[in-house]
Amino acid sequence: MTGDDFALTAGWGHYGAGGAVMPGQGRIVERAFTPEERTALGDALPALGETTFDVYLNARAFWRNVPAAVWRYKLGGYQVLKKWLSYREQNILGRPLHPEEVQHFTDTARRIAAILLVYRTGSDGSRARDDGKDLPMPTLKRGGTSSGTRNSVQASSRKMSMKEWCPPTSTVR
Repeated sequence: MTGDDFALTAGWGHYGAGGAVMPGQGRIVERAFTPEERTALGDALPALGETTFDVYLNARAFWRNVPAAVWRYKLGGYQVLKKWLSYREQNILGRPLHPEEVQHFTDTARRIAAILLVYRTGSDGSRARDDGKDLPMPTLKRGGTSSGTRNSVQASSRKMSMKEWCPPTSTVR
């Protein structure tokens, strides 16, 4: 995939009043997980949702298998992945995405999945939450040094295996 394959033209963003970038509907297809995707996700499936999305860059290319909970994840009231796409629509950015930017979307989706798995599973791997509410964010905490000025984010050290997360991939049709 090169050049225009990375042109984000699926309607994710446009200029609104006063030149503000506004999110668009884009092109997204919700579908059931394939048997292979279900197997790869294993026990992580309940935390990531029962459906997945194919998120289109344009008519030829899309990210396959972005789990529903990852796609719908909000931070500060904004849907993270959709917001990122809105500022990178070709008519806003003025160019196709660079391969590194396409990879960044995939990496961000993986990071969101990791956050969801940390917050929706207990330390023993059991389900911790299933109420559909927004998840709390990691707490920024002071401490750790004698001066008390070092910041650290408290998070679980639980690692994800490939069985827990089948990453979205870019696909050209």
